[in-house]
Amino acid sequence: MALPTFDATVHPRLLGSRTSFDDLAARASKDARSADLWKRTQAKASALLNTAPIGLPASGDVYSAAQTINDRTTTLSIALQVTGDKTYASRLWQEWSPVVQRTGWSSGNDLANATLAEAAAIAYDSALTYWDPASTSALSDAIIRESLTPAMNAYQAKSAWTLQAGNYNIVTNSGYALASLAVSDRASQLAGDVYTSAMSSLKQGMSALSGDGGFSEGYQYWTYAMQHLVMLGRALRYSTGSDQGVFSFPGMANTGKFGVNMQGPTGQVFDFGDSKPVTGGVPALFVLADEYSQPVLRQWAYEQAQLQSTNQFAFLWYRSGQPETSLAKSTQPLDARFAGNSVATLRSSWSDPDALFVATKTANPNNNGHPQLDAGTFVLDALGQRWATELGPDDYSLPGYFDGGVNGARWTYYRNRAEGHNTVVLSDAKGGPDQPPGAVSTFAQSGSSPSGGYVVSYLTGSATNGATTWKRGVALINGRTEAVVEDEIISPSPIDAIWSMHTQATVDISADGKSAVLTRNGRQLLARIVSPGNVTFSQTSSTPRWSSPNPAGQATNDGIRNLVILAPSITRLMLTVQFTPLHEGVARPGVAPAQPTSAWATTNGGSVAGIAVDGSNLSDFRSDTPVYTRPVVAGAVPVVAATATSGSSVSVVQATGVPGVATVTATAGDGTSASYRIYFTVAPLAVANATASASTTLAPLTKDGDVATKWVASGNQSLQYQLPDGSQVATVQIYWADPVPPGATFAIAVSDDAVSWNTTYSSSISSSGWSTYAMTPVKGRFIRLLTDVQNNPSTYAGVSEVRFFAQPGAKSSGVPLSLGKATVQLSAPTARVGDTVQATVSVTAPDGTPVAPGGLSVAWWSADPTIATVTSGGVVTVKAAGSIRIGAVVTAPTREYLSAGAALTTTNPWLNTLKATADTYVSNATNQATTNFGTSAGLFVKMHPVYTTVNREAYIRFDASRLVGKTVVSAKLRFVANTTDSGGTDTVLALQAIAGPWDEMSVSYATKPPLGSVAGNAAINSTASEYVVDLTGLVRDALTSSGGIVNVAFTEPSTSASLLALIYGKDSSRPPTLEITTAYVP
Repeated sequence: MALPTFDATVHPRLLGSRTSFDDLAARASKDARSADLWKRTQAKASALLNTAPIGLPASGDVYSAAQTINDRTTTLSIALQVTGDKTYASRLWQEWSPVVQRTGWSSGNDLANATLAEAAAIAYDSALTYWDPASTSALSDAIIRESLTPAMNAYQAKSAWTLQAGNYNIVTNSGYALASLAVSDRASQLAGDVYTSAMSSLKQGMSALSGDGGFSEGYQYWTYAMQHLVMLGRALRYSTGSDQGVFSFPGMANTGKFGVNMQGPTGQVFDFGDSKPVTGGVPALFVLADEYSQPVLRQWAYEQAQLQSTNQFAFLWYRSGQPETSLAKSTQPLDARFAGNSVATLRSSWSDPDALFVATKTANPNNNGHPQLDAGTFVLDALGQRWATELGPDDYSLPGYFDGGVNGARWTYYRNRAEGHNTVVLSDAKGGPDQPPGAVSTFAQSGSSPSGGYVVSYLTGSATNGATTWKRGVALINGRTEAVVEDEIISPSPIDAIWSMHTQATVDISADGKSAVLTRNGRQLLARIVSPGNVTFSQTSSTPRWSSPNPAGQATNDGIRNLVILAPSITRLMLTVQFTPLHEGVARPGVAPAQPTSAWATTNGGSVAGIAVDGSNLSDFRSDTPVYTRPVVAGAVPVVAATATSGSSVSVVQATGVPGVATVTATAGDGTSASYRIYFTVAPLAVANATASASTTLAPLTKDGDVATKWVASGNQSLQYQLPDGSQVATVQIYWADPVPPGATFAIAVSDDAVSWNTTYSSSISSSGWSTYAMTPVKGRFIRLLTDVQNNPSTYAGVSEVRFFAQPGAKSSGVPLSLGKATVQLSAPTARVGDTVQATVSVTAPDGTPVAPGGLSVAWWSADPTIATVTSGGVVTVKAAGSIRIGAVVTAPTREYLSAGAALTTTNPWLNTLKATADTYVSNATNQATTNFGTSAGLFVKMHPVYTTVNREAYIRFDASRLVGKTVVSAKLRFVANTTDSGGTDTVLALQAIAGPWDEMSVSYATKPPLGSVAGNAAINSTASEYVVDLTGLVRDALTSSGGIVNVAFTEPSTSASLLALIYGKDSSRPPTLEITTAYVP
């Protein structure tokens, strides 16, 4: 695609045109949302006026610096174009002046180079009419020298990124194409060549986007790719009048739905692959909403923008006055499946923050630069908490992290292995990849209705250890109030299955092991094993199993537990786990019977046209949404009424208290029914007033019920709240604004008079979003929330919402975890065959103190019993040479266990493998009776009882003289042979002692030595195969009578088929060997 012809003298035309920026300024002065986004963008730009330029590092991480420069450039450029304030132009030049003087911007890193190229293009385009000619010329020269020239070199060399799919390709090509647009009038030929190459390569990059909108590399890399791609599309339109096909790539019209569906009700996304658990905030959705007339994307993007740190592109791309639709009022289905990248999501509501949400995936490594062995993994949200969590990526700088070959180092890191995900590992204890890298698996079936939804994945391609069938079903059942995960596995021979779910919750396992209660932030989730009856829950740390690789430097996953089900020696398994959110005041439902996934189905039942609580219609009601949550202020129990749709009837079971639940049942004419539930929770205490030590006018925003608004202040500050007289506070919920400053802490203090304060709680701020803090109930009229950012005046902490509750949240009832770390020690790291090694294990508690062995059980394991066995007491006996791990599984009475292992290298000094020192054959065929064949690589044998002039014998010699005086335990001759005769395929070779002397280079049939007794036989055929014959007796005789010189003859017995046989000799590609094992010497 050639660079289109356009007027390159017109500026600005990359981030926007003069007309679009004027329109943006007008909207910021008239529209409240635009004004809010502009206020935040202008504040960010103004803060940069007093921030020193970052420059490029002399060495090291150029990419991070490039990203910072790009962010600053776009922020200042937007502010400059909206205001015309030359101060922003001056600050832009301060940022770029040290950069343009540098050569070798990126040191071969095209992603960093393209990021700088994009930023330089935007700075040039925005400030061209503000800077002096020397400055603009310096920057345009730098773009040509440092961006376009190396870009063209990369395209001509067909660098790997130009041919691969995914974000790296998309971002890099977008940056280079944008740079070519900026200076097309300064270097028309080079700019045209780069543009043409970039747009051609971009097609390959976009293959990571499937037709249904899914993106193979996950949410984080999708947001990154879309940000730069839509910027290019808009820049092309502003410059050339056309997006040049950017918005016509397959999948682009659907990809906004991918972003929306990947986010759960907690605000966290399904962070599969190398994606981090980022929250929403995708300004590119504003552009997608415009391009494809999808108003739900515009509303959702605005809501997410309010929850994030300032992003200037939200202001640039938000268009007020356009249609906006909330997800609650949209027709967006509750369930979604993106088969192109093998991801599916199920949810109970788009509007309920306590909604149930499950996302899962199969294996699809195609077009994916960031895969993990995560087929079958899932995340689960309920009651405003994430219960089943993904661990995300590890450190990209770890050795071999991107070596994704079949046995690549990438698969040695726990977070990239199946054991580091919420899936099943079919263990073979060998330590290799625990799912096949490169495997592809698919969705087999799915269904969706208001009563529930499900998806079944056919994961057999990702099974290991000989399993022939693996299906995993994930479902929302019982009116979308509970979740089920079911695995069906078939194996022709017994294998071990290990089911895992990683969680940040505390885990209390029942005495019988059949259920577990997870507690987090005062909320609880019940997990129950439905099938089979002979397995139980246990819990362990999120660390490698004893048999797995454990390379140094990888993440330790502190604070994350692993809920585990061990199913040993299975051939057929249907493992069903049911998850039930525990609502206060609501009885626990029973266990749903387990059904094979082939029988899964959904029913529609009756439907409801509307639901009212105390006479007020539910504003977020949708007929396909069966679950709602409403907080209730102290008073009467709310009354629920419902209106049936035509052809249905309704009945209502009212809540008996608060907290509690009201159930609406809609019955269709055919008798099938569907249930709608309204959960009533206790509303937080009323807050009469909110003030702050700084940014006082923003303090009331923390009690307005809207997490999209927030209070933000720099340095150590405080918020103060006034509650009704006599209030008791037991639980505090805080929505921390993004970003959370590193090392930030907070404290909660209570007072009756706002003079004398009592600190009742303090902790670190771990992450943005909702956090719940339970404290000893205390009475007080005033509550103070103090934020501590080490009193740094340039560090900001923010709070979006604060809630106070009189009731304590749910608490874990279990015993504190007793096991922290296990370590296996071997009395020796190496051992010989026959040696014994003592293995011991030591255990420490979570605080590092030693744990006494009393009450702990230890099970010892060998990764390969053919190499070494281990007793229940940890005594290891070496059987063969090799390298294995010896493992210990330490279990506490609380169903908590730890797994650890140690490497053992074994040798076999008693095994002596000898090569032949001489070999030949003799023949009495015509003119060959006196011929020597000592140089032949092939040895021939034949004995015919009638045609006696076609006979052949072969001889081989080994020198075992160094073993004289040793006791021989066994001796085996290994050789390769096959028949090569038109008369048949199968015959028998006899191996005999040689009773006289022979010389390899002179012996012939006429001088052949006499033969001794037969020592062994080998039945061979026409396929060249290895044969092993026991020659223990013959070798023992040679050590005692021949000084250790072993001579072996190959003949064909008279009872054989009399076929010509070929034996591979010592000079062939598959020479014979003699393996002599001598007795063990302690």
